[in-house]
Amino acid sequence: MNTKNVLLAVSTLFLLCLTGCPEGYDYDTFPGIGRSVGLQDGTKDLTRFFYPYGLATDAKGNLLVADSGNHKIRFYQADTQETKELNRGTSDSIQSPTGIAVHSYTSAQNEEVHSIYFSDTGHHKIRVYEAKGAQYTFNNSLNLAGTGLAGFRDGPSDIALFNHPTALALFTPKADDIRMKGEDPNALQPTIFVTDTENHVIRAITHITDRNCKKPLSVGQDMTGFCVYTVAGNRKCRALRQPIPHFDGCIEEDDTREWVSGDNAFFHKPGGIASDKCGNLYVSDTQNHRIRKLTFTCGADEADPFRAGCYRAKTIAGSSEINPITKKRIPSKGMQDGPGAEASFNFPQGIYVDQKGRIFVADFNNHRIRVLTQAGEYNCTNDNAYTVKTIDVRLYKPFDLVLTPDQKTIYVTTTWPQRHMIFEIADFEASIQ
Repeated sequence: MNTKNVLLAVSTLFLLCLTGCPEGYDYDTFPGIGRSVGLQDGTKDLTRFFYPYGLATDAKGNLLVADSGNHKIRFYQADTQETKELNRGTSDSIQSPTGIAVHSYTSAQNEEVHSIYFSDTGHHKIRVYEAKGAQYTFNNSLNLAGTGLAGFRDGPSDIALFNHPTALALFTPKADDIRMKGEDPNALQPTIFVTDTENHVIRAITHITDRNCKKPLSVGQDMTGFCVYTVAGNRKCRALRQPIPHFDGCIEEDDTREWVSGDNAFFHKPGGIASDKCGNLYVSDTQNHRIRKLTFTCGADEADPFRAGCYRAKTIAGSSEINPITKKRIPSKGMQDGPGAEASFNFPQGIYVDQKGRIFVADFNNHRIRVLTQAGEYNCTNDNAYTVKTIDVRLYKPFDLVLTPDQKTIYVTTTWPQRHMIFEIADFEASIQ
């Protein structure tokens, strides 16, 4: 978000509140972090955000926040209930960070280490902070992937190109997983999955290959860097949109609800992404108003386990309709609960998978939190249908969400005109039983 856009946003907020801020939303019902627009650290009530977007939580319940309008990464410490800027006093230049994820582990020196990955969206990069200790002491961020130019290119991370990367999801495979082929099991690092929004694809960043991004490393071999792969999406969205008037989406020609190869899947500006315990990916296909699921299908003989052909994609929730002009079946937006194929969304954004396999979605233009549940046991091979329910809360344009480690509270970022803040929603179970 550049200076011109920031000034426009501030002016818009002022005009909105002159004519009356949105009514009918549950803002005084729930506690939260931050109250009004700005940039300020401190206690929960003193904290100020400006377009807080991405959220992540560590094992202790601390929050990492991509404070997009302030171009900052913020840290909320759960035990002291205070916020601070992670990049204060550094030479970092960040522009409109959107997605964030954290990987914490204990080093060989018995030191607490945190890798904080975030999308530097305005610079078309993925970056990482390496922080230490409970206080998240850190140095400048490192550039993980992207050159700073908008575009599309797979390959070594220092020449790979993104176009407005948004959300991030992490998955650390087990040592016997093909995706860890050749990796030292004592030094497992996560694969970073990215919604590359303006390229309409899902990307993976991994360090399991050589400089050519083709050959897996042998155990003990020095890693020469990270590699970027496209695992789903084929960037044909713009071409497909043209023949379909009155429709701002992008789908397979027959609107299939069956599994398709990742490189044959169509996305339109995917927003949120999450990973479950099995490495399945869940994507908010934002401008198709759908929720998609990606699963890994390659076997142990695959030399290149991150290519698009190793993933398959399927729509698990989101309705469709017949376009009256073209007679094509296209995604439809709305607000409807029920079986996945009948349920409807309106620009779904953030997405989170809890320990029971339930999928929580920030349904942006419906101002709701939606929950997808699946029949049967939660395991890595369950392919049963999903049902969509709505938590009985109204929050103005929720963007991202996470659950606390005990799974009892939902944190949600919102940008209500006078309150850019993070809400805490507890006691939500009754409304989704």
